[in-house]
Amino acid sequence: MTNGKTNSPFNCKINNGTVYHYCSVDTLMSILSSRTLRATNIRKSNDYHEVISSITTFQNSFFDACECFRNEYPDPAFDECFEKLNSDDFIRSLIDNDSLTYYCVCFSEKKDLLSQWRGYADDGRGVAIGVDEFCFSRFTNYCHIKYHPILYDDKDLYEKLKSYYFDQFKRLKTSSTKSLSVFDYIYLSDGIFSSMVYNAIFCKDESFSEEHEYRLVYYPFGEIRNLKYRNKHQDITTYEAFYDRMHDLVESPEEYDKLIRKPVR
Repeated sequence: MTNGKTNSPFNCKINNGTVYHYCSVDTLMSILSSRTLRATNIRKSNDYHEVISSITTFQNSFFDACECFRNEYPDPAFDECFEKLNSDDFIRSLIDNDSLTYYCVCFSEKKDLLSQWRGYADDGRGVAIGVDEFCFSRFTNYCHIKYHPILYDDKDLYEKLKSYYFDQFKRLKTSSTKSLSVFDYIYLSDGIFSSMVYNAIFCKDESFSEEHEYRLVYYPFGEIRNLKYRNKHQDITTYEAFYDRMHDLVESPEEYDKLIRKPVR
């Protein structure tokens, strides 16, 4: 999936401007001396709304899109799929999955924002480091690394997601030369649910909108949940693949052109 290929609100074009990382002077010196930005596991944040704050919007837009699709493209197989879906349990299992981890570096579009000085720059005694966001957006690969602005408007997000989900079902229906099965619809729905949780890191409550935040997110395990199915010989279990990936993260760097993910510490 690449920018411009779908109408997903999480595929918006990134401007080549400047964003700012607020920090203390000590942190600035560490960044300059090591040439490293430290990414934090956002699931360890003291903000319990992280990741889960937008799930209700995701779910409502999905089910309303399903209703629209059922009305426009009646299909008994889709009706059966719709009855089988349990998004609450499915999404909760994805959120609770240990392999779903977000490591984030946070920036602001604003270079002189009082709340950022107070909260992240040593109560105004620190600095705001300006970074050309093209350095990050060029490495977005929609599997391991993604750079994107935070979305704060729930109503706008709802409308865009509803349109996106409807279009996904419509594309499946109109491009198929055979009758679709319940499995076809469930397979697509599972992918949509996974996308919800994958992109939930880029949603925050409107009360945070004055931060004008952007995030560079590293997903350590990428598509780890699909490894078992992509392995032709089925000679490893999902758990073995998961822990092999953990070992690689700890021990080895990973290069993305000029961007290097250093060993996890």
